[in-house]
Amino acid sequence: MKLGIWTFGLAQIATGAVDLIWGALDPEHQPLQAWGDHVPGSTIYAYAIGIMLVAGGAAILNARSRRPGAAMLAVVYLAIAIFWVPRLHTAPAILGQTPGVYVGILAGICAALIVVFAALIVYGGRITPAVRVAFGLCAIMFGLQHLLNLHSPNNTAMVPAWMPFGQVFWVVFTGAAFVLAGIALVIRVADVAAAKLLALMLLVFSAVTLVPGLIAYPHEEGNWGGNFYEIVAAASAWIVAESLAKRRTRNPE
Repeated sequence: MKLGIWTFGLAQIATGAVDLIWGALDPEHQPLQAWGDHVPGSTIYAYAIGIMLVAGGAAILNARSRRPGAAMLAVVYLAIAIFWVPRLHTAPAILGQTPGVYVGILAGICAALIVVFAALIVYGGRITPAVRVAFGLCAIMFGLQHLLNLHSPNNTAMVPAWMPFGQVFWVVFTGAAFVLAGIALVIRVADVAAAKLLALMLLVFSAVTLVPGLIAYPHEEGNWGGNFYEIVAAASAWIVAESLAKRRTRNPE
């Protein structure tokens, strides 16, 4: 899992550095503000999480410190997953009690959980059936978020206007790809290929949709945090793929 681990660790260091430079958490991927507009000590939380991300990311690059580093990252992203929880109540109250709204919040929670699962794989040195299924279900949730919110600005705005077939087409395409990849992981059919393609798709998201925003608005934290999160997510999927491939080599069917 060398490629996945190195990418995972370096992207975590970069993510933590963004938190430390801005002295704040990325509101899109680290939504502490879901607990209130003025959370006491929010700057302290940002510095604490930033330090832990940098330390954890650096630690997993060394075999001797890999397990405690992975444990630290798992704890951080579990806390980030909890940041989303209040929105299960507040978002439907504002946007309406629709499946798309609930799935959107669950997808946000899953965005943090897939990193937790990758950290657990690094910690244990292998993937367990429970982690494989949970990762697959999160991928399905990402796809449902796309498919149930086709015309949401959060989805269509991520697709460059110059791409052929229109923005909604690519929201559907990527949503279906997420669902199919998740199903493949859950039922163990072409699961290694599915995880690798999932990693590739997430990297393409960063290159095509997020990097241009970073170039245009380099002073916005969200542009840096969004790009680094996509790399973390892609590395998480690659760790899953490498772990599944390693397990299959040891236990051929």
